[in-house]
Amino acid sequence: MANAQMEIRGGRLCIVKPGPHKFIKHVGEITMSGDQAIKKGKTVLYVTNVGVFRLTKKGMMLIEVMPGVDIEKDILQDCPMQVILPDSGQVPVTPDAIVTGEGFHLGWQTESLT
Repeated sequence: MANAQMEIRGGRLCIVKPGPHKFIKHVGEITMSGDQAIKKGKTVLYVTNVGVFRLTKKGMMLIEVMPGVDIEKDILQDCPMQVILPDSGQVPVTPDAIVTGEGFHLGWQTESLT
């Protein structure tokens, strides 16, 4: 969400006042073709303040959500673009350390991208 008011409460992200969603139905200019990336087998990720999205053949999939974000209320209900969930319906929650900074360490896990 652009220009949303957010706070960290108890290690969770709290959206105090939502802002306009960054994902929209139609764009005015194409700077990167998602269709071409998918055709070439590329992994396309969008990391936002509410979660991580992956472009798939089916559409934009929420693959990880920030702790405290209500998927239905904060993402699916108001986002102009259709967001899909994994087949299981379960979206992993980002570790609290991302929000709090406590015990955070940066690591690269390529197996989670396949």
